[in-house]
Amino acid sequence: MSTSKFRKCLLCSLVLLFMFPIIIWGSEVHAQSQACQVLVFNPEYPVTASAGQTIVVSTTIGVSCGQWRTYYTARVDLVDRQSGNILSTSTFDIGVSPNVTVTVLNNATAPQTSGLWGLNLNLYIFEEGSMVTSSKDHPVNIQVGKT
Repeated sequence: MSTSKFRKCLLCSLVLLFMFPIIIWGSEVHAQSQACQVLVFNPEYPVTASAGQTIVVSTTIGVSCGQWRTYYTARVDLVDRQSGNILSTSTFDIGVSPNVTVTVLNNATAPQTSGLWGLNLNLYIFEEGSMVTSSKDHPVNIQVGKT
């Protein structure tokens, strides 16, 4: 191999050797610094219900995710605050879209006893099965029966 070819090859190798870690490191920092942000979380639900009545909670959710990410999905749980039981789960796809606004429905049956029924809405966002964002404990209070 001639000296000039050797020098060119050595120079290219050194450039790659020094640039490759910077490229990888810069990408990793960017990937870890941002996932998804919840921009809108607006539940609508009845403030009163009869004992045993089925109620519907309609929640409008706006999410912004990094475009450089892979595939996102999300889940909204309606949880009974007293027992901790999940009463209803709704899922939706965000996909690879940077911004998504959806409306999801969660159903539950009111208890047979009168009183304030305390519920929570919990949102979880997943990137290929791993949770990357959560927005939990959004209260939903419904008066069951007479006060």
